[in-house]
Formats: sequence, structure tokens, C-alpha cells
Amino acid sequence: QKYGDILNNLGVKKDCRHPPYITYIKEQIRVIAANIGNVVFICVANPSTLIQSISDAPKDMISIVNTALDEISPSGYVWYTNYLGLAPLARTILMGANDAKIILCGHSTGGAVAHVAHYSLISNRDYNFGNDKVISVAFGSTPFLWKSNCDTLENKQFVTYFDDQDIVPALFLPSIAKAQASRYCENSNRVAELSKFVGANFHNIMAHISEQEFKHYGVWIKLTKGLFGLERNQTDLSDHFRSEVFNTERTIQDISNKHSMANVYRKLKTFFNGQVPTSQNSATLNFCLREATAKCLATDELGPKILPCLLNTAIAGAVVTKRFGDNTIFNTLVKFKNDCFLYRLSLHDNVKCSKNDKSYDTTKNAEEDSAPWVEMLDRLSKIKPEGENTNDIMDSSDEFNHTNISTNMNSLAIHTAILLGLNHYDGEKGTTILKYAYPVAMGVVGVFGVIVTGGAGLVAGFGTYAVCTGGFVAADAAIISGISLGFAGASIFSGCEAYQAFSQAFRGADQDHFDLGIQVRLESYQEASDHYTRHLEYKAKSANIKVTEPKDATVNEMSIIAIDAPVSLSKNSRKLWNRFVPILRGIVELRKLCKNLVFIVVNGNQGVGKSWFIQSLRKVEHGSRVSTDYPSFYPYSPHQNTDAQVYIIDLPGSDSVSDKLRQYVKELFGIGSIGINLFQFDTRPQQLDREMLAMRNMFNGCSDVLICLNKVMSVPLNMKREPDNSQPLLSPILEKWTDYFEQNGVMLSGKNPKYHLMAIDMAGTNELPPFDDGGDEEEYQQECVVFERKVKRNLDILTVNGGKSRQDVVNWIDEKVKLLIKSRTMN
Repeated sequence: QKYGDILNNLGVKKDCRHPPYITYIKEQIRVIAANIGNVVFICVANPSTLIQSISDAPKDMISIVNTALDEISPSGYVWYTNYLGLAPLARTILMGANDAKIILCGHSTGGAVAHVAHYSLISNRDYNFGNDKVISVAFGSTPFLWKSNCDTLENKQFVTYFDDQDIVPALFLPSIAKAQASRYCENSNRVAELSKFVGANFHNIMAHISEQEFKHYGVWIKLTKGLFGLERNQTDLSDHFRSEVFNTERTIQDISNKHSMANVYRKLKTFFNGQVPTSQNSATLNFCLREATAKCLATDELGPKILPCLLNTAIAGAVVTKRFGDNTIFNTLVKFKNDCFLYRLSLHDNVKCSKNDKSYDTTKNAEEDSAPWVEMLDRLSKIKPEGENTNDIMDSSDEFNHTNISTNMNSLAIHTAILLGLNHYDGEKGTTILKYAYPVAMGVVGVFGVIVTGGAGLVAGFGTYAVCTGGFVAADAAIISGISLGFAGASIFSGCEAYQAFSQAFRGADQDHFDLGIQVRLESYQEASDHYTRHLEYKAKSANIKVTEPKDATVNEMSIIAIDAPVSLSKNSRKLWNRFVPILRGIVELRKLCKNLVFIVVNGNQGVGKSWFIQSLRKVEHGSRVSTDYPSFYPYSPHQNTDAQVYIIDLPGSDSVSDKLRQYVKELFGIGSIGINLFQFDTRPQQLDREMLAMRNMFNGCSDVLICLNKVMSVPLNMKREPDNSQPLLSPILEKWTDYFEQNGVMLSGKNPKYHLMAIDMAGTNELPPFDDGGDEEEYQQECVVFERKVKRNLDILTVNGGKSRQDVVNWIDEKVKLLIKSRTMN
């Protein structure tokens, strides 16, 4: 409503108003992106809480771009810029819309990060859009850059507003370092408070400040008593910050008040001085913006505990384990389905009683609700084990396809989580139980805000079911909107029709854009999980169970199944409670069964060598992989943990345009435990923005991801068995790749990084091994010996020069599997 009021005051017509795209990470807004006509606003929310988490990084100051070592910024600013994907986002928008102009903006640390993103964007060697296309505007931010020479033309595109009593814009100045730092650093509380403003360890950064470092880059506009006073001369700015008036003693509260958005910067007059937007260019750019944000911006990491992820993993686990002779997970899912049916049957009994309608068929309605699960389990029941002995089973491979998971696994998992998040107990009439959590990305169909309210003539505890969408894909928005219209006033949300609508929405997003399909699923997973978690929290509180971890559903699951239905509930509510508890027991059992289940997902473009990689990894020669549009799975035996059930999933080429790829690869979204992404090795990174962004989305939820620069020996590097100097030949090449990855938000450094990098060659040669044609056996054996010696020599040269062999990859996988199983056991 506030956003609409602002646009209305600016004179923006209704058909030019579009919902903003909002990115949430760790339940806080991180980026808001919107457009008015051909102008895109990318607003960076204050990221201090996340930046502080890496304040102990090895370097407090690092280069913004690796090609300019004398252009540095606080490492937290650079890290967060890269992590969010701000520069790739702006670049993608400019590539997709020729007439677009971009304003990067933010307050405090967010403003500094906006400036860093702008600087990173225009400093990229591939930027060729002109300086007038992008401007960054900050409010009350610190200086962000030290640079030996300042280009006045590009300076004008960096604008910072600051209040004349705001201390934050002066924090990195030498004058403050000398005259003020000791005063603040002597007080530990003040250091902590100032670190929040800076977004990093204030004491450490101040220790690095010298006379030659940070200056005020760009245009700085000083605000005095609500009037605009231009201060463009850097010397004048320094004089102001050294003045007696500015350097008076202040409390932390004084500092906070003069820095706050509400007290100071929101008082700036809002005005519009540009071309009046038209509905056509505004809508066209808005679609481009939403595609770019779904593809480029960082997303929140899925937790393995959330219910939709668990159900997806359990279904996939049932496929692979049943194929290899183990029906345990499948049988547990069958019982889970039966318990859900009985729960829904009780709900429909209540509806029949409330309506006093003898013709209401409770069994038929409950069966319709359970139909998606019946169809899924019917397909899984037809899976037969491959082979009669262990050797045959271990050498086999199979696929995820229409005969098992189909293209509705995500829809089933999400819809089930939402149904189990609906609260139907007495005493909740008129109360919002499943709040509209928050618009994770308002324009994407995947935002399903589920609202349950009491309604006239409805059973107590039941209510209408409404779904909110932003109209990303018109056809899909109509489908979802149809649900809310179709069930307005209904007593119960129909399982079957909603499931079909989710399925259609996902397929529409898949066909429209690969990244949108992933984004839709991500947000739906989060939203559905939130509803389920809040429902359990309410149940626990109604039973007087102390809720110690309200956001952790697993804690409340265990607490609820351990007690009887509270006597304070009505008879009907106790019946529902007793029907719900077996479902929770089934979920707890699935969690136990999936603790030892590990999926290693292997991804990469076509021709990068995934099949050869997997064959080498497993030491199983099963010939060349037959081209297919379906993901394949293979059993894998780790050497350090025999209890774990580990499977390798070989995805089709990520650059394939097959519709089946779009559907089946996304159906496996969220099940990965460990990811491996293959890139073709080269002496310098190529333009791989698209591949890296896809990798970040594909491996969301994985605990660790190994990036392999594959086939090192295929590139003529003139590597020697004894390098001429102490530095391995591959070290500087790996540093280039590391810088490139981190500039695109794939972080390989910091505390416990998720991503890891290796330059590898699994075979040691591009040559095929000798072929036994049935001729001279002695000659064949001699050829094998020569071949093996050559491979060993090549691998020795590879490792001496900083590369990794098959054994290094195996050791890495085994260690990560061991740590993963250990962490799951502890939790």
C-alpha cells in the first residue's frame, strides 16, 4: 500500500505500477527491485548482520575487481556485493532491455554496497553500455573506495547524501582514525555498536586506515537543516569532518538518531523529473527485470529439515532404494499416505456434521484429496529390483522419469506441506492461523500466501483458502487465482484440484524460463514449510509445551507425538489431534530413514565429461552414457562410512534445451546432499555467468559443492615433473578462477565455505586404454603396462603442479559424506 501511495504521488499511472521483487535471506529483506517506466531501482537493504558474519575474513580490505589491485574496499562490502549477485543482475537487465537505466541505492552499509556493485559493474571488462546507464545513490554511507586516480566523469555517477551530523560517512577518514578512533575503541560497547554501522569489525578496519587511503569518491551532498547544500570538494568535506562542531562528544543514541533513515533521510522530498512512463515500456522492462532477478539474485538456502524437502527426498529415496531391493522408505510412505487419508476423512466428517448434509460423501472427498499420493505410490509400487545378486545391482544404473517420480513430485510435496499446515481446531474462528508469511518475490507465481480466516456459516476452525499471486506468467496466475475463487466460502481446501493447479503452474514456469522454474519451487518450499512450522507451534502451545525452537519443526514434532491430546480441546479437536499424531510419527520415521541417504548430484554442460567422470569415480566401466533426457542414478560406496546409502545422480547437460530436462531436473530440486559441478578447464575463465548462476540455484540446499575444472591434461600447459619455481604451475590459474567465481557470487573463501575448487583430471590422459581384440595376449598386456605407466606419470605431474587426481576427489567425497552423516546424527 505504501509503495502504491508513493507511485501515486509521483503521478505514475496504475498500468505502469508493478509489484516489487523482494529477496529474503535468513528472514530479512536483502534486495528490493522495481521499475518505473524504463528506470530500474535496485535497493540494497542494510546487510550488516550478514556482513559481520565474515568480519574475521583473512583480509579486511580487498580489491573490488581482480584486475585493479589498487582499488580496494572493505572485504565485507565486496563479499556481500558478490554474494547477492548485484552486478550480474544489473548487467543482465541492461543486456535484455536496451533502453533501461538503473539506479542502485541503499542506506548506510546498504548504500556502500550499492556503490561497490556499481563500481564492480562498470569495471568489468565486458561492460560496454556507457556510464550514463547506471547511477548509484547512497544515504549516510561510509566511503567505499580507495583509488589512486579518480575519473571525474565516472565520479558523477556515484552520489551520496549525508546529514551534517551523521558520523558514519566519516568513519574511514584518517582524521577520525587519529582523533576519534582511540575514543571509540577504548569502549568495547561502542566498538560493537560502530561495527554494526560499518558491517565489519570497526577496530580492525580502523587499524588499517592511513593518510593515503579512503577518500570521498563521487558526489557528496550534505544535508543541513533540511536544505540541500552541495559539498563536492573533498577538501571541504574533510574540513567539515575535522570541525569542532562535528567532533563534539556524542552518545551511541545520538549517533544512531543522526544516522537513521526515519529521523533524517526519509525527510527528503520525493520528486519525479524524467520521461513519463508508458504502460508498454514499463511492462516490457518489468518482465525483463523479473527474469533477471530470478536468475541472478542470491536465494535463501533450503534447510534439509523443511517438510517439502524431506518429502521430495523420501520419494526420490524410495525410487532408488526400491530399485536396489530395499522397500523400507516406500512402505513408510504408504503408511504416511494412509494416515493422511484418515486425517482428511475426519475433517470431512466434521464438514458433513456442520452442514447437516446427509448427501455429503466424506469418503469420496477424502479419496479425492489422497488421489495424488495414490497415483505416485502406484507408480513406485511397480519398480522392480534390478538383478538377483549384489554384483548385478551395484553395477546397474537407472533413471528418474515418467514411470516413477513423473513431473508432479514437487507439487505433491508442497501441497502436502500446506495441507498439514492448515489449523482446524476449535477456538480459532476469526484468527489468522497461516499468515501471509511475506512476499518473498511478489511477482513470481511461486508465492502462495495462504490465509485461513473464520467465515460466516463455516465450521469453527475452518475458513476460506486464498492464494495471492503477482501475475508473473498470466496463464499460471489465472490457474492459481482460480483456486481462491473456486474455494471462496468452502469449508475445506480440496487437495486434488490444488495439486493439479500447482503442477500446471510449475510446468508453465519451467517452459517459460529455467531459472524461474527453480525460483518458483524455492519460494513455494519456503512458504509451505512456514505454514507447517507455525501449525506445529500452535499445537505445542495449546498443549502447554514450551516452544524452545519455534522455527525448527523437528523439535515440536517430537514433543507432540510424545503426549496425548490435551483435555482442554473439544471432542472433535481431540479426534483431529489423534489423527494428526500418526502423520507426525510417519514424518519423524522418514527423517530417520533419510539421515543415512546421501544424493551426490553431478551437473555440467554437455560434453564436459560427466559420464567419464562418474565412471572413473565408481571404477565401473559400463560404456558411454546413452544420450537421454532423464537424470540417471548410480549407487556409490564411500570408503569411510559403510552405513550411508550414497547415490550419484547424473543430470543431463545443463545447457540442453529439452523440455524433459526442464521438468525432470527441477523435480529433483532440493534433494541434493552434495553437489559436483564440472567446468571445462582453461587457463583463464571464460564467460560463464549463466552457468554459475544456474549452479547456485541447482545446488541450493546442498551442504557442500565441489567445482571441478575438468580435463586439465587436455590443455597444453608444458607442466614439468619438477616445477622450475616453488609455486605450482596451476596455482595462479586457480587464483584467476577463484576471483572470477567470487565476483559472480560463488564464494570459495571465508568461514566454512560451501563451494570448493579443484583442477582435476580423472583419467590422466585423453587416450583410450588399449583394446583387447583377441589377438596376441602378451602384446596386449605390454600395451596395458605402457599405458598405465603413462597415466601414472601424467597424474604425478598433475599433482606436483597443483592439480588433483581421482583419488583426491574420492577422498573429498568420503570426507564430506562422513561429516554430513555425523551432523545429521547430532541433530
